[in-house]
Amino acid sequence: MAAPADAKRPPVPSWIGVVCALLVVIPYYGIAILSGIAVQENGIGELPTLLQTLQQAFLITGVFCGLTWVLLRYVCQEDVASLSRPGGSLLVDFLHAVNISALLLVAQIAIGMSMGMEKHATPEFNLLLGKQLQSSPLALLVWAGPVAWLQAGLTEEFTRAFVLTRLWKQWQSPAAQFTSLVLMSALFGMGHFYQGWPGVIGTFAIGMVFGFHYMRFRSLRAIVLGHGIYDTTVMLLLWLGSSLAM
Repeated sequence: MAAPADAKRPPVPSWIGVVCALLVVIPYYGIAILSGIAVQENGIGELPTLLQTLQQAFLITGVFCGLTWVLLRYVCQEDVASLSRPGGSLLVDFLHAVNISALLLVAQIAIGMSMGMEKHATPEFNLLLGKQLQSSPLALLVWAGPVAWLQAGLTEEFTRAFVLTRLWKQWQSPAAQFTSLVLMSALFGMGHFYQGWPGVIGTFAIGMVFGFHYMRFRSLRAIVLGHGIYDTTVMLLLWLGSSLAM
């Protein structure tokens, strides 16, 4: 339900939205980047247990989706529907999501085949994840379920849409909006530094695709679904032992 309009209440200044964006970006990406640096310096050793992975997925989703929603609703005086254009169709959004995920998967597989991806070039995290997925159906359920759809699809895209719309309200020129999209994608890439520089570059490109789609069509639902479908498919490919998904 939309926030009630109050003729006596002045609109929230756009700079407040920028502050809210920083309140999300700094802890969310700061923790991810520092964690990635620690992994690159010390190595992973082994992945967390499935219970720890599940707890982390719910914790990250609860904390950062909750924080983002509170800032959006009570500080920016908007509701979640304001992050999408009105009148969107679930079917259209789903088709867009399938197209986005298919595009990313085809590009990823094509690049992997053209570069002749070797196991020794695969990030340590991806190798460990592939082994864990192949060791237990429960692992596939956890990673292709809560991790792919809550921690990745919902949390990453909800925060992306929130931050971008706050910045776009402050800087409305096309050049400024595109620049903010690039910077947000760079942060998204650095948030995956635990996968090494190839992971950073690849995730930056993925962030650009999702971000550009959001800028063009302004549908939060489409990018959440697209991200979830993409990550779930990657998990299935890793479970099947495909190095092209790495």
